Amino acid sequence: MKLAVFWIFVRLFTCVTAKRPCQDSELTTVMTECNSITNEKYRFTVPTTQECEAPSASFGIACDKVCDPGEYLDLEGDHDCHKCPKGTYSQGSGAKINHWPENDTEIYLPLGFALDRTYISYSNNECSGSTWTPRGDFIVSNADHCFIRLMYIADLKVAGYVKFRYRYTDPAVHFHFYVVDENCHEPRESSIYPELTGNNEWATIRANLTPGVNKLYWRTYTVTYGVNATTEANRKVKPVLLKSVYVNGVAYSTRCKKCSPGTYQAEEGSHECKKCDVDTYSPVEGSTQCTSCLSASQYAMYGADKCETRPMCTEADYYKFHGPCIDGKTIETYEWIEPKVCRGDLQGTSGSVQLPSSEDYQECPLCNPGTYKSTPSANCTFCPEGEWSNGTAPCAKCPAKHKAVPAYIFDFWDGIPPNTEMYCYSVSDMGCAKNSIGWTFSNDVVLTSVGNGDDTIAMMEIFVGGFLLTQRQVWGQVVPVGTVEFVFEMDCSDSPKCTLFFGQDDGEHFVTVNMWEGSHGRTVYKHDVVSNVEQSFLWAFQKTDHPEMEEPNHNYPKTQLKIHSIKIKGTVDGGASQCEPCNTAQKHAVDFSDTRVCEPCPMGQFYAPPPSKCMKCPQDFIVNPLGHSDDKYCLKCGPGLKSPKGVTCRSQCEFELPDGRKLDLKKLNNGTVLLKSKPVFTDSGFESLKLYNFSLCGNLSSGRGLASCSANVSRVSHDDGNESTNTTMGPYALAEFESKSRKYGFVCRSDLFPPRGELMDTITEYPSVLGEELIAVTMNRSYMNWSVRTTDVNTETFDINFYYVAFQPTYACPAGRSVILTLRCDPYAAEDIDGQIRVNASDPEGTDDGCDYNFLRISKYACPVCDPKYDVDEILEECHLGSQKVRFVWRNDKKICRDGDLPSTVNRKCPFFTKEVQLAIIVAVIVVFIMAVISAYYWRKTQRLEYKYQKLVQSSSKDGTTQFAEAPSCGISEDEDEDDDEINGFGNDKKSILGKFKLKNGKAPFKDNQGSDDEAHVRLNSGGRYIDDFELENSASRI
Repeated sequence: MKLAVFWIFVRLFTCVTAKRPCQDSELTTVMTECNSITNEKYRFTVPTTQECEAPSASFGIACDKVCDPGEYLDLEGDHDCHKCPKGTYSQGSGAKINHWPENDTEIYLPLGFALDRTYISYSNNECSGSTWTPRGDFIVSNADHCFIRLMYIADLKVAGYVKFRYRYTDPAVHFHFYVVDENCHEPRESSIYPELTGNNEWATIRANLTPGVNKLYWRTYTVTYGVNATTEANRKVKPVLLKSVYVNGVAYSTRCKKCSPGTYQAEEGSHECKKCDVDTYSPVEGSTQCTSCLSASQYAMYGADKCETRPMCTEADYYKFHGPCIDGKTIETYEWIEPKVCRGDLQGTSGSVQLPSSEDYQECPLCNPGTYKSTPSANCTFCPEGEWSNGTAPCAKCPAKHKAVPAYIFDFWDGIPPNTEMYCYSVSDMGCAKNSIGWTFSNDVVLTSVGNGDDTIAMMEIFVGGFLLTQRQVWGQVVPVGTVEFVFEMDCSDSPKCTLFFGQDDGEHFVTVNMWEGSHGRTVYKHDVVSNVEQSFLWAFQKTDHPEMEEPNHNYPKTQLKIHSIKIKGTVDGGASQCEPCNTAQKHAVDFSDTRVCEPCPMGQFYAPPPSKCMKCPQDFIVNPLGHSDDKYCLKCGPGLKSPKGVTCRSQCEFELPDGRKLDLKKLNNGTVLLKSKPVFTDSGFESLKLYNFSLCGNLSSGRGLASCSANVSRVSHDDGNESTNTTMGPYALAEFESKSRKYGFVCRSDLFPPRGELMDTITEYPSVLGEELIAVTMNRSYMNWSVRTTDVNTETFDINFYYVAFQPTYACPAGRSVILTLRCDPYAAEDIDGQIRVNASDPEGTDDGCDYNFLRISKYACPVCDPKYDVDEILEECHLGSQKVRFVWRNDKKICRDGDLPSTVNRKCPFFTKEVQLAIIVAVIVVFIMAVISAYYWRKTQRLEYKYQKLVQSSSKDGTTQFAEAPSCGISEDEDEDDDEINGFGNDKKSILGKFKLKNGKAPFKDNQGSDDEAHVRLNSGGRYIDDFELENSASRI
């Protein structure tokens, strides 16, 4: 309207001077804004110079006027929509972006696109180097921890829609598309989590848009957590590819665009142009057809605008492969690399080679161990269950008391092995050789096809139905349930950036186990499998580290991968190459499921060769999952755990304190506890946080964790060719989806996205289990290889640490993940039995590396019930008037119990003796008793000496002339009995008890050598002779 007023004003002041009419080149067209009253907008032609006069006519056009794709609005004629002529195209009232200009120095995005970078990690790393990268035919997302949003702003005049094509093959990448309208609302139906696509597939998503300004967002970031894993993870994660974006409902097109060189359009009313086929070209804009090159001397690649001269063919332009096996014979043939660009019709020309002829028939390679051929022309298949073969003979049943051991053993390659898929993945859809699966078979080796372009990835995937052994973990050590071993070579002489990836996919998680870059000689690699679920193993080989290219080429013809053999052992299916005896120690020590041939021991028992029977493990021991190495058939459960049946170690939610009391923690095991991490906000206010769920002891009967996490987002994509739609799940379908995605454990985590907009619900996605097994409950701050890292040290009460582990390895956490939940006694905590769960201030997510987590749970129910016997001390005051006061205090001046208070002060009657006096009396009695014993001992000894002396005196009084050879000793010699009660004292009428006993039996107390009872002899230490009474008397008289 302003322009109309301006135009009238100009006419009033210029009408006095006549001017010539303007030429078309001197005119420009302007449109007014929409008139809300007439619902029209007006078109005026305005001169670009003051020397001419523009026509005064103006035209009104409906504000909601739209044209279909392939049409344009004729503003010069009838103001209606018309079909575009041949050689041109138009999006009508839409805009399509399908070309993404590539630049090595800067990122150039098509008009209307922009990037928003926000980092999700809590580190100081920046995301300046993370971006969406244009690659010509598509744009490649980031593959790191950054929230990178590709944004497109569309101003819709009427209600429309957006439709985009994408490739999304790696579940490690979070991919989310959503729309924000001009009222800053995010309609639920336009918030889409695209589903995964095949490796060589493009999918289409469609979402409705409202009139006005709409902001379209494509958001990506990786699942791997931990700063240290970021750099390496970027090299392994497959990014999202966005091929084209079409928005319908924008301003109409007023003219058709000509097809660019290399493209054409032979029909009217088209919304896009087609690329020229191979060996054809279109040199100018607006072509309606492509021109063929001279087939003998020229060639052109897909979408070319000119022809190139064909070079001479060389040995690098063809490859050899083995034909199918027919009647036990096969033949090696040769084919040109497609598309064939070299010239091979110039025989005899220097440098030119011809395609070699096929070689003679030869014997087909042998079948692999565990497989057989039903007919000479058939492919090798696995032996039936219970039978075996070494590959050279038909399958046969195992002998008595033996069982077949299935496995996947591929030593010979004459075709695609059983349960195996091989395919070629090309970003440009043109790089794979014609009719090629990406691989070539050559007897004892399988190799990537030479005919593959540089943008291809050759993939081989083997599907395994599971593993026989029970999935178990022994404290700190993952128990392998099987192994994958393969031998390979890599020749990267002309492409040093070639890469081999080896991965594992259990249907829920894909893990890149290992990768190799550059040339490698014959290499043997072995991988331990720790999960016994159905899964697949993937080998992917790419020639360059930059496979996203616009057109296929063959700059690296020598770059090749060779795989000699693959062996997957311990599987439940496959083919048996051997039989082993039943009732082996290993069989019954680790396997409880296979009852097809051999009868296993009952659960919780192991087979011991001697005495050749199944035996139970001791109390609180479990059967050793590792077998009977070092005669350790059983392993003791971790501290704080019990095993009543010898199958699993579990906690009864009881803990024995150092003072002997048992702490009942069952109240804290009633249900699960949730923890929300600190939220993360992007520049636009987008919020994301982690939701943790804890189950302290789990099911007390089975020992399984009860914490669960699930996803509730809809991932539905329908593509019917021309039109694609996106639908959201109904309540029943959503419930079924949540049930399938739900995971259980002691500790689990999921991503939570709070509501955004009026119609948005809370979204949870990407559930994962951090703690699958409880391995220890102890007051120690370290166990095995794990330690409590929290800086909040408890000095008031006590802590009990629960150690959980999830041994399933990930790329960032090759040893699995662990969780330590510290349960802290706080008698003053709130009544809520859930307690409070905390994390370190420096670790808002409870971890600093994404592998080991530490949490703190505070609760009064982690304390024992107060018991005066253990928790209270008495303080006695002095007695006063026969009574004394007794006060009570908490032991060690700290309350570490619950549900109890200190007893009130009481008065007690004073005892007759105080404790001090009682103690003194006891001490005095003990001292008196000891003195009495000592006195009795020395009195007794004195009596013995006195007796001997009297005896000597009595004897010597008869004869005083006795001579002594040496002075006798009055003491007791070493060989004498201390008890002299056997000796009759001379002059003493009393006899000892022993003496009386001897007399009673008719025996004299002393006898001489002649047996006389009248004479008594005493033997002294005087040379060993006997002295009679006469001699003693004489000796005494002399003295």
